[in-house]
Amino acid sequence: MRRKAARLGLQITREYIVLPSWRRPSFVVEDDPTTLAWLWTTMATVPPGVSRGSLLAEAAVRAGRRSRVLSVVGGVALGRIVIANRR
Repeated sequence: MRRKAARLGLQITREYIVLPSWRRPSFVVEDDPTTLAWLWTTMATVPPGVSRGSLLAEAAVRAGRRSRVLSVVGGVALGRIVIANRR
């Protein structure tokens, strides 16, 4: 994305990623590890009443709180919004 923007003479000022829910996108957040960490610690949880696979889900929630995992999320998110200025 950054190479393409540079080739077009654009300077990226902000990048946002679109995070999916089960059926459609539900969150647009800034592509920043601090923002993603806050969202993850606030929103990610194992749903109540889930017994099948709950240990795996809990492990995924805990692993997602690590900064290395959060720094990769922005790169693999399918939706992206970029705000840029012409140079």
